[in-house]
Amino acid sequence: MRKRILSLFLTLMFAVTLVPMTASAAGNPYPTTQNVDGDAYYEVPCTWFAWQSVYDNQGVAMPGWGNAGNWLNGARNSGYATGSTPAVGAVAVWQGNGYGHVAYVVSVQSTTTFTINEGGRTDLDQTNSHGVAYSYKITNAVGDKRPYDNGLTLVGFIYPKGKSSLQCTWETPSATKITQTNAFLYGKLNYNQNANCTQAGVRVINASTGASVASKDEYVNYKYNYVEMWYDLTEELGVTLTPGTTYKYNFYAIVNGKEYWSPVGTFTTEGHTHRYTSTVTRPTCTAKGYTTHTCSCGDWYRDNFTNALGHNYSNGKCTRCGEKDPNYIAAPVIKITTSAGKPKISWSKVEGAVKYKVYRSTDGKKYSLLATTTGTSITNTKAKIGTTYYYKVKAVDASGAMSEFSNDVNIKCRPAAPTVSISRSGGKAKLSWKAVSGATKYWVYRSTDGKKYTRVISTTKLSYTDSKSKSGTKYYYKVMAVAVVNETNVGSAYSAVKSITTTLAKPTVKITTLNGKPKLSWSKVTGADKYYVYRSTNGKDYTLLIKTTKTSVTNTGAKKNTKYYYKVKAVCSANSNANSAYSTVVSIKATK
Repeated sequence: MRKRILSLFLTLMFAVTLVPMTASAAGNPYPTTQNVDGDAYYEVPCTWFAWQSVYDNQGVAMPGWGNAGNWLNGARNSGYATGSTPAVGAVAVWQGNGYGHVAYVVSVQSTTTFTINEGGRTDLDQTNSHGVAYSYKITNAVGDKRPYDNGLTLVGFIYPKGKSSLQCTWETPSATKITQTNAFLYGKLNYNQNANCTQAGVRVINASTGASVASKDEYVNYKYNYVEMWYDLTEELGVTLTPGTTYKYNFYAIVNGKEYWSPVGTFTTEGHTHRYTSTVTRPTCTAKGYTTHTCSCGDWYRDNFTNALGHNYSNGKCTRCGEKDPNYIAAPVIKITTSAGKPKISWSKVEGAVKYKVYRSTDGKKYSLLATTTGTSITNTKAKIGTTYYYKVKAVDASGAMSEFSNDVNIKCRPAAPTVSISRSGGKAKLSWKAVSGATKYWVYRSTDGKKYTRVISTTKLSYTDSKSKSGTKYYYKVMAVAVVNETNVGSAYSAVKSITTTLAKPTVKITTLNGKPKLSWSKVTGADKYYVYRSTNGKDYTLLIKTTKTSVTNTGAKKNTKYYYKVKAVCSANSNANSAYSTVVSIKATK
């Protein structure tokens, strides 16, 4: 045992010599920035952040223990309490990847699930936190790999609030490799902090007679957080046991001047020669692997232990055992359209997400954060007409954990489509619309079948009368708003289609009296070959008075002192669809 203890002590002393001098409480001994991944962005180091969190929250100015992986041993050497259970205010320590990692525990959900604040996150160095993650929930048992970073293994926790008193706990002693004449005894005493063991040993007696069978005392100077003892009774203590006999044994250690005795263990030597069959149990995600050696008499022992594999999460599920990733949040699937010409990005709600981060790019490569929203859509109202924008989205849960990026989508920003109204002016189609922001002109398209359209005009005005259209024909129209960007036309989507059937212009009628009788007259209407004149005595109920090819008519049958109302329609005999609307009503009283 002496050689094993000395070897461990020398290894520890070499590690301790690498730890920097203790910093005063007045200042954090670690640099405030680093750039581990060598990009253009710096990170707040995990060591600086963890030290500062302890000082700010608990008023404890810990020593400087060098790289994060050295902290657990450094804390033990400095007399701080350490352990394997997370606690609020504790510092979690991982080893691996050359430097190791530390984080500050802010809440605890179970013995293996806890929430941390941590620096040194290179995946966050482009954010305002500069590599600091807050309220990051993690499931990680001591001895297991850290999720998403198999290069780091959780080795324990430091409890910074003051220094603890020494507490020593024996593990249950064991006797293995028992034969007819020999046995292998093992004992381990754990401390809650580094302490000095100056003496250790073992006692073995015959369980039936109480007679001493073997004893061993070793004088050491072993400073660590445990002491373990193992003895081959025959080879190391020179004892040959009696087959089929029961023995009792226990260990002791003197730590910091106090003697600690282990519980008493028992074993019985074989009455026959064991012949073991070996069975290999492979490690799983959560359980260690080992080899079990079993004899037909029922005796067995295990060795060749290998660490549990740890979960290998991908897309929310472990690829080995299928367990759901407790920290997984799915990436959104996004779609893109336009709203008033501006890019509109939308997606379905992601389970567990409380908000979403929307990123934008103008080249599809370099993205920057555009907005954070709790909704499932966003319109980029400040997008510039003529520019193509690329977008992708991350979902964020309540702990701040983020999904991978969504698919990326892109669209060119265009003017809004005009809102068009249609009416007749002189029987011709008249289109009107309001000015569209950013548009400098408007293209009007026309069709006679609603399928094939031809552009009929480009105008800067907000209305257009199709004076060249044929009367009696149904026309379809749509309008595009156009902006000119860098001498290039950028058109909006088409407006909604509007349709109307053109007619003859309605006559403009004048009325006087001729010899006391009402006389109506009007100018000739292009395309009309006759006119229908309607009359009423109450301005409501009209009857056809006359059909004429002339442009005036005198109502010779009118009765004296009766007021008459008239309206006239221009008529195309070849196409009744072209007939005009009624003229404006005129009225006069017959005087004779």
